[in-house]
Amino acid sequence: MGAERGFLQLAASPLGFQLQTAIVTCALLDRRTSARFTVSLVSAVHLAESGYYASLQSECKRFDRVLFELIVDERDCELGENGIRRLRSPMQASPDQRALADSYGLCAQVDQLDCRASGWALADCTREELARIGSDTFGAEAGELVSTLLAGPVGGRTTPRLLSRLAVCLLPAPEAALLLDDWVSSGGAPLAPTLRELASAILRLDIG
Repeated sequence: MGAERGFLQLAASPLGFQLQTAIVTCALLDRRTSARFTVSLVSAVHLAESGYYASLQSECKRFDRVLFELIVDERDCELGENGIRRLRSPMQASPDQRALADSYGLCAQVDQLDCRASGWALADCTREELARIGSDTFGAEAGELVSTLLAGPVGGRTTPRLLSRLAVCLLPAPEAALLLDDWVSSGGAPLAPTLRELASAILRLDIG
């Protein structure tokens, strides 16, 4: 640890090479209270020697609060003091991760670090939260796609227009007709280079 040229660096040693990770500390000012405090960003690797994790655990003892990243199920979390999310029980590495670590003579981070130590707080999404975020994002993108397909980027949502664009989708190479409709609706604005190439290919029937 303590590399100054980046969060990760490979350094030569008498035994070969060492992969070193850095701790970067920033001095900040609380605008509300004018109190000064520091935040340290600790980089770490998922597989390493046990001594590396022992050193990392010891280094973290000097901090008032340790925020760590780890994706777990909601049932593995609990709210501790001041509403801080903590692990309900110790976590273990997956069999695949352990097998990978063993193949290199290393240890898995989850098996070595005590993430339930005093002052440690889980600062990551749970699997369920990630699933909800992904579902919401997909729904928004799908809605925008359908809206653009039915009404066009600048068209209105009138019934005749919606019906006409739905009918266009039944034609051979509907992409060309939709592009033309969008172009006319925009007042004949110049097509983007990518759309020009696409329209040209469709007009040549080069759709292979």
